[in-house]
Amino acid sequence: MVNKLLWRQGQKNRRDEPPAPARMVRVWNASGVLQAHGFWELPPGQWTEVPEDLAMRLANDPMYEVGDALLSGKAQRSASGFWCGDKVRPAVVQAAAVERWPSAAIAVPVFDCPALLSRLMESLPRTEYAGEWRVLWIDNGSRDEETRRLLRESTHKTVKVADKPVGFAEAINKGLDGAEADCFVLLNQDCVVTRSDWLSALMRWMELRRNCAVAGARLLFPDGRVQHCGLTVPKGTGGAHRIEAPRAEVYYERVQAVTGACMALRASTFRALGGFSEAYRFTEEDVDYSLRAATRLGQETWYVPDAVLVHEANAVRESAEPVRRRVNEWANRSFEVFRTRWGRFVDRCAGGEVAIIVPKNQGTSALCRLAWGVANHFVICGQKTTVYSFDGQPPDDPHFPVLFDNKPIDALGKADVVISAGQATERLAARVSAETRLALGCDASVGIYNFLYAGARPARSRQPFKVLLNATQTVEEFEEAQVRIAAVLHRKWGDDVHVNTFHRRLPVCVWSDTHYRPESSSEVGGLYRQHDLLIYCSAVEGANPTMPLEAMAAGTPVILYSTAAQADWAEDGVNCLVADRQSVLQRVERLLTNDALREKLVAGGLATAKAHDWAVVGAVYAKEVLGAWGGV
Repeated sequence: MVNKLLWRQGQKNRRDEPPAPARMVRVWNASGVLQAHGFWELPPGQWTEVPEDLAMRLANDPMYEVGDALLSGKAQRSASGFWCGDKVRPAVVQAAAVERWPSAAIAVPVFDCPALLSRLMESLPRTEYAGEWRVLWIDNGSRDEETRRLLRESTHKTVKVADKPVGFAEAINKGLDGAEADCFVLLNQDCVVTRSDWLSALMRWMELRRNCAVAGARLLFPDGRVQHCGLTVPKGTGGAHRIEAPRAEVYYERVQAVTGACMALRASTFRALGGFSEAYRFTEEDVDYSLRAATRLGQETWYVPDAVLVHEANAVRESAEPVRRRVNEWANRSFEVFRTRWGRFVDRCAGGEVAIIVPKNQGTSALCRLAWGVANHFVICGQKTTVYSFDGQPPDDPHFPVLFDNKPIDALGKADVVISAGQATERLAARVSAETRLALGCDASVGIYNFLYAGARPARSRQPFKVLLNATQTVEEFEEAQVRIAAVLHRKWGDDVHVNTFHRRLPVCVWSDTHYRPESSSEVGGLYRQHDLLIYCSAVEGANPTMPLEAMAAGTPVILYSTAAQADWAEDGVNCLVADRQSVLQRVERLLTNDALREKLVAGGLATAKAHDWAVVGAVYAKEVLGAWGGV
């Protein structure tokens, strides 16, 4: 039940009824004091229902947790892997419903040490998991007869990958070759299962946070001390264990990397990356994997504190002197490989900041959405990134994923990299103390989040044929072209065609049949899917192609005016129809009468949109701006 605030007007008390919200969402106030937001009052230490749009804003504030974490706006994010922030309280995760438990293949690399292997084998049956799971023993050249006997007698499959020991990365890649599961869970043979829910915790998070490619467990020493709660990469080094403060509150946290002693890997990501890099023999391959997933695919690594195991660190390495010498030699070489590949990148992330300046955080601006996407990708890469605007207000699109900080421009003093988005911010960027200054213009590589626009399309009816145009707040050439198109279409087909427009801020468009004012990117996606065609009639050279790409992601055919800037992505008759003022009517008629052409454009458009997803385009920015390693 939502409490209403008592408002005072002069000397008179009165109660104002809050507006009826479309949907209510639970929010937990962890600030310790009463918090008020407009009509809505949030007592400390309890759940309170508030409108969804308010919950969206509060989700960015560490004082609050969103209980229905997968609310309608965020359900879109979650389906593609986005919740706000980089920390989530365990209680929130535990309360979230899991619709489907992923299948898991637990891969255990084995080399001799039968006592360790026997202990793990005895503890694994303690695992309780609602989904399908199995164990895969990866025999990495074991010579010990007792170890071989244990593997032979196990009810689980054993894959022998080598006659003599090979590096961890090579052993895992060979062992998982051909394995079928939604997730691969790597587990060292010197681990012990002490809690039955360890696998459930990892798989729950992999299912809820779909953009999580790697999840690591909370590993304890045998005496109960915390050994692992995620990895960080300090300047000049490789992967290092994070230090957990005594009695500190524990969170699910996005981290740079986790140890390979226990790590859950999304199988699709593993295949996309080609597995672990075999340039590493021992150590740093786990960090390299997380960095490649982040920089190339825009996917995250998370520490999952509810997945708890005991790990006797380095027990196999220290089992014999020859093994210790060999592994130490491998580790030294692996460190050199890591620093050669990633040294510049991780050193920048360790202490630097990227500042992106936009005039206002307005979702109506394609350039703003581009800046937000760049900022999100940098944050996933581990680079501190802040979006600065003139008023310091957060993005106004409640469904667009926001992982970055936002501040007013007055708070910007210096940064390692300053990126200006649009001409209005270039002069401001020039005044900021920075090592590197870049400009983000309409000719920049464009990325979109396909999940915001994709979805089931309603059954298509032959009449009326629905055409969508983007309205404009100006009356210059762009709008004149749109008015001309609407008039021609109505003269030709009358009521058999509806010419509709949309603009988030324009209140009315007098020349269209219906004018829509969507409040978010997801609503824009719904509009695309309800229409048979988008006509994008900007003939301005260098015009940002975000809107046509978004329509393609929704499965909506596109007709656009020809410009030189479109040559990189627009293919006439393949993913769109290219026209000029004289041929627009002819192109529309072709789509009306040719279903095969329509299906071809839809398929080509979907492929083009996928190629411009941030999971692909983000790699360009990570390499060119942050210096991410781009080798194979």
